[in-house]
Amino acid sequence: MHQLMYHIGYMNANSLCDRKFAQTIRLLETSFEFLFITEHWNQHHQSRLSHPLVHCSTTLPPRPPNSLLRGRHHGGIYLLVKPHLRSIIQHTTLSTYSITVSVPGFRFAGVYYPPFSMSEQTLQTNFNQIGPLDLLLGDINTKFQHNTSLSRRGPAPNLSSRAGLFQTWAVNTNMVHIQDPSEYATSHTIPDHVFAALQHQPNIALSLVSTQSLSFQTDHRFLLHVKFDHPASSSRPPAPQVPAASTTQTGPTRFHVQRLRKEPIAKKYRQNWESMQTLFTSFKGSERFDVNMLDSIICSAVQAIAESTLGVYKPQESRQKEDKAAKQLSAKLDMSASIQLLKRAQRASVVGQHMVSSTGQSTLMEECIEHYSKMFNSSASSSIPSAGPSRYTLNNLGFSPPDPPSLPSFSSRIPALQCSEPFPESTLLASRLLAHISIDKIKVQLGHMCSTASCGTDGITVIMLRHLLETSFPKHLHQLYLACLRTGQTPRRWNESIVYPLCKDRKEPYTAQNSRPLSLVCLFRKLFEALILPIVSTSGKMPYSGAQAGFRSGYSTLTNVLTLHHQIEADAGLHIVFLDFAAGFDKVAWSYLERELKAQDIYPLVLRLIHQLMFQDMSFSLLVNGCPSAQQNRNCGLLQGSPLSPIFFNRFINSLLQSLN
Repeated sequence: MHQLMYHIGYMNANSLCDRKFAQTIRLLETSFEFLFITEHWNQHHQSRLSHPLVHCSTTLPPRPPNSLLRGRHHGGIYLLVKPHLRSIIQHTTLSTYSITVSVPGFRFAGVYYPPFSMSEQTLQTNFNQIGPLDLLLGDINTKFQHNTSLSRRGPAPNLSSRAGLFQTWAVNTNMVHIQDPSEYATSHTIPDHVFAALQHQPNIALSLVSTQSLSFQTDHRFLLHVKFDHPASSSRPPAPQVPAASTTQTGPTRFHVQRLRKEPIAKKYRQNWESMQTLFTSFKGSERFDVNMLDSIICSAVQAIAESTLGVYKPQESRQKEDKAAKQLSAKLDMSASIQLLKRAQRASVVGQHMVSSTGQSTLMEECIEHYSKMFNSSASSSIPSAGPSRYTLNNLGFSPPDPPSLPSFSSRIPALQCSEPFPESTLLASRLLAHISIDKIKVQLGHMCSTASCGTDGITVIMLRHLLETSFPKHLHQLYLACLRTGQTPRRWNESIVYPLCKDRKEPYTAQNSRPLSLVCLFRKLFEALILPIVSTSGKMPYSGAQAGFRSGYSTLTNVLTLHHQIEADAGLHIVFLDFAAGFDKVAWSYLERELKAQDIYPLVLRLIHQLMFQDMSFSLLVNGCPSAQQNRNCGLLQGSPLSPIFFNRFINSLLQSLN
């Protein structure tokens, strides 16, 4: 027996401009699995339907032939769904006034019934279209008498005709009216209501969340938040368990990038990109308010043209086949072919080396998850950096706990819109970050990046992006990076990584304890980090210790060896201390790093971006013997694979070197 839990929301937006649409996306990402947004008025309708989080919309109302449309269409409902839940939706029924969704063991509907333009007959027809339900929520534009019980005694006197119709419907379908315990009287007098099947009443809770507290401009006072929680042993199967080792290994999806060497395919690849322009122009202005939206659009566009032009494959399945490309590479005499041959040889040398369980009492995957979860999670307290004015507070920075809190604390999980307000130009100029983000610099940096560098979870590689340099792609990526600077936020997707446990000592058994993590992050993030790296290195007062030779240009281990040799020869009376930090990169806690960076007077906006990139909402998926794990949370450690991590570690450890000296 396991729990089935959904957070379902409903809000009347009273028109949906780009600014409000971006905020509804944030609401879904931070607080809901399903979110109904009504009265979108069909603004930018076709382009909104192409957004990856918009599942569907109600149909347009019928119009008499030869009649002219005066003004825009009113009404309309969008259903927003988190991507990982789309696969469990069994059926969706659309009408002019409702969206009905069926998932295993549960059927619910979001409705919008206009106050004047909808007759009782049309309302009854819609009831019949919807059919039996477990939950109905929406703006039905009627009020119920306080303490009126929806029972079989029939409609109470003095109810409006619509209220009476609803009471009759509720009695006939065994539905009950749900109230917010803290707003009991209010639940009857607002136009938005929730009805639940009688058998589900003990497991459904309603919370009325003030739209004013969310800084959402609408003429409705409350957002409806329904929490549905009940045991469902047969209706919803548990997530499949990943075996420790499997002959059918499945890893991340990759694209056939080598096909871009053929000019006709490369040309078609670029042409397909240009055909995606309608997707970008339809979200004009939205990037100012939601970096997650813009990042999702650009990433999805690159993946779409790559899948249609190049095709996809599973790397683990491909490596079990004969390496036909090696023969072709051997016939070439260039540097790129030599590097690829070397990597193939290195990969072949470890093909037979698999991780093994150290105890045999649990699966290998469980051991790896336990080992790295302990490594990447610290009990050290963390604080949230401020990038300027006090209006950027904990409540609107969007720091959400991994598990949904209880209903009364719901509003604290919703980031207010002030979080996405752009910083003043003076703040950006003072940080010197703007000078390092330009279309030309993006092109130059992409040209300098290693073409054989591994990609992240999205499968996007350096070569794929280089073939788009002469298209509009750099301009859109530039927009995304500017949005990150102006809001002090980075996309949540950037903080998802794939962790490969690499063997440390090949003389010992290859276990979780005898491994070190290598994190693969998405290319958009690595490129952004490379662009701001000069500012991160020099921001504030950072007097590097003369003994610090690690991760510094022009320094090496040999530098310190020669310095030590000189001191010994001079008989300087040295005291030599040898320190070896176990998993040094992986144990850096934000509270300590923040203290060091503030002591070094690093610029606040830079500090804010560091926290966003390294410590906010971080997660990782282990890839063990080709089998991926579920996403795991992490709250400490620097990513081994991030361009900025060595800089942060140097700044973190600098005061220790000064103290020892």
